[in-house]
Amino acid sequence: MRIVYCIVSTFNSGGMERVLANKANFLAKAGHDLFIVTTDQKGRKPFFKMNDRIAQHDLAINYTDNNHKGLVRKILSYPGKQRKHRKRLSALLQELKADVVISMFEPEVSFLYKLKDGSKKVVEIHFSRYKRLQYAHTGLWGWADRFRSNQDWYIVQRYDQFVVLTKEDKLYWGDS
Repeated sequence: MRIVYCIVSTFNSGGMERVLANKANFLAKAGHDLFIVTTDQKGRKPFFKMNDRIAQHDLAINYTDNNHKGLVRKILSYPGKQRKHRKRLSALLQELKADVVISMFEPEVSFLYKLKDGSKKVVEIHFSRYKRLQYAHTGLWGWADRFRSNQDWYIVQRYDQFVVLTKEDKLYWGDS
């Protein structure tokens, strides 16, 4: 089986990166063809050891370049980065001919299910359903958090499969 994982980067020592490394290494050792597609790797090595059979591709979108910018500047630059991301990921998936493509609830989650490359689309969320709301932002940031949290519910329904952290969190997502 040909499996593609999409994540922002693998150079961090975070939990998503650790889980991805464990799963990808296990699947590669079991004989599957694994591909990890990043958007912000910038040539850095993965923090966790990856099996040599795992191919890695960076799309050089660099969403994290906007982390230090204010909300308005982020909002204005996001559509251009999304267009570039969609175009590059679509072309790569046509080339890879994957059986399954998995978004780790990164920026491609908003469009991956629309790509017609013949693969099954899966989304995994590695955070609580209400993660965006836990910060209790007010004003424009608060509105953006509430909007995106509501959008998440509609997006996950469009995938072939949806994976959550816990049985409890599954209840928060309802029938999705």
